[in-house]
Amino acid sequence: MKQGSDSQETISSSSTSDSNTFYEDDFSTSEESSEDDDSEPILGHWLEEALSPCDSVNTTPPPPPPPRVDGILESKRQREASVGEGGPNLVPDKREPEGFTTLVSNVMNFFNAHLLTSRNNTIRAITKSGFTQEHVTMIAQLTKDLDRECARVDNDKGYTAVSLALARFNHNLVATACLSEQLQDFYLTALGVSPTSTDPWPLTVYPRSLAVLVSVLLRRQQQERADEEITNIGSSDSAVIAVWDKFLKRLRAAIESCENKTEVMEDVNVEHMQVLMFLFHGLRLTQKKGILVKICQLVLDVAQIERSLMEKTVPLTLSRLVLVLEYLLHFFYDPPMQLIEQVQHNLFTSHTIPVDKEGASRATKYFACREVEENFRKSLPVPETAEAGAVKPRFYHLCPPDPNIQEVVKIDGLAVSVLLGREDVLNYNQLYNSCIKLLMAGSQCDKTKDKLSPLDTSAMHYHFLLLWRLLSCLPPSVEYVQLLRDTALNMGRAHVLHTLRWAPRIGHKAYSSWIQDCLVKQGLSAADASELLKTAAAFSNTSRYDVMLAMGYIRDQISKLPCIATNDPSPKDLPGMSDILILDAVVAKCQVSLDDTYTKVT
Repeated sequence: MKQGSDSQETISSSSTSDSNTFYEDDFSTSEESSEDDDSEPILGHWLEEALSPCDSVNTTPPPPPPPRVDGILESKRQREASVGEGGPNLVPDKREPEGFTTLVSNVMNFFNAHLLTSRNNTIRAITKSGFTQEHVTMIAQLTKDLDRECARVDNDKGYTAVSLALARFNHNLVATACLSEQLQDFYLTALGVSPTSTDPWPLTVYPRSLAVLVSVLLRRQQQERADEEITNIGSSDSAVIAVWDKFLKRLRAAIESCENKTEVMEDVNVEHMQVLMFLFHGLRLTQKKGILVKICQLVLDVAQIERSLMEKTVPLTLSRLVLVLEYLLHFFYDPPMQLIEQVQHNLFTSHTIPVDKEGASRATKYFACREVEENFRKSLPVPETAEAGAVKPRFYHLCPPDPNIQEVVKIDGLAVSVLLGREDVLNYNQLYNSCIKLLMAGSQCDKTKDKLSPLDTSAMHYHFLLLWRLLSCLPPSVEYVQLLRDTALNMGRAHVLHTLRWAPRIGHKAYSSWIQDCLVKQGLSAADASELLKTAAAFSNTSRYDVMLAMGYIRDQISKLPCIATNDPSPKDLPGMSDILILDAVVAKCQVSLDDTYTKVT
């Protein structure tokens, strides 16, 4: 068990040092041409406004370009000739979009080298005083457009030079204090990630926007902890808590909407989730406990949704809530070192690596859920690849998917204390029961939807996999152990499936002492916990109990079958796939138990 104090928790030195360390020293300014004509809407509008030649510079307008002739090369030569005859023209021709990407990267590189990082104090002061909300709005729009475009094409091809220059430009805006705190807030608002705005928090936030958010919050955190005279101590922590509150509120709304159109549903991308975990670990211990309680309360509230409606809804957004809870159960106090490396690479390194640099990978770093993600990609038809498959990866983990488990799953001791310690704050019996109930979310989609898409089936598989992992780590509640002791067989489908795994564990020597300790933390005395555990194991860890459980489940399924008269039954009246899978598991467990029993007898 990990121990900690209620003191200020900080990120490792690599993450809270000067934000310059997030970037590589080698920022390329190569001017690679692009073959994608879609770059014009990103760069053309504001560059034409900002860089169109003034009349005072050249009062003689250039002659009109000659009429377009057939052939790309001939047209290009004539345009070059027209520009040369009339003098320099700063605005590229709209028929050559690569000119805009070259121009914007050159402009930003000039700002980076000669204005934002100038050694002359006067130049820096003039630059800082010259920035207005209009300029910040244009930069924010460029950042969002570049994020969306690069996510759509799955790489930065055609925008490499702009991506490098913009990453350095955004970094310097914050690191050199060129933007006032008011303009920083305005910048975050324009990006849609302001902790103080009243707008709903987006579920999908792309890496460049996240990089600005993290840079602003980390810089403010460093300033507060370095200057004891700052009056608004803790404002950066309050901003992080506000981000979490807005995220959970948005996630709740998405879950409660019970939306089944997963192809158009907004989802939480892996970079966004990693940043939330990264910011969480910079909070104080009491603040972390508060967020964990809010997450558990959200699980309790979601479990109150009508069971039939929850089982008919594809649990894509619900799986994101389960993903967060599973992560905090393992890494509540200290983050894994891989998390910091992933955030640094995905936000601050991948967009600054030249394409031609050997040995450097621009791919997103994350813990892969290969079992689901690979099957999802293979099953996607070509027309859906650009829509449902646009987010990569779609299914992922926040902690290693295959932890090294010797006997009992290792979970964070402080997280267990928060969950089990104070019943006035959190009812663990209800939380445990809610997690079991949510195991069946989406289990009836195959009976209610005419056709399940690859995203639907993958989301159902992903949700079940996450909750199955979570329930393997959560210590059993007092009420659940009492349920096993009383040999209650009127269980729901989720409880039946859960009992197939936990009934044998109750009496296993590797688990019994751990379960007893957790029962004591829930309020039982050591003697009562030992007696309850011994009695429950004696009743439930037997072949007789397994047979009774199987018979009860089979009777329940038979009672739900339609009465067949002259007409054939509808497929929707027959058991669903989840019912058949649970039946298979129940019968298999019964067979193994009987085999063990008769083997011991002989």
